[in-house]
Amino acid sequence: MYVSYGVGIAFAVATYVILLFLGVADNPLTIFIAIVAVLA
Repeated sequence: MYVSYGVGIAFAVATYVILLFLGVADNPLTIFIAIVAVLA
């Protein structure tokens, strides 16, 4: 369970980094939606 949780965090961070690189992470709502989509 902890492993899957760690993987989820890793994916969330990776998603944030990708969005930041694409320049669309300036919107907090976008970040929130991305994290929720990954963890859902």
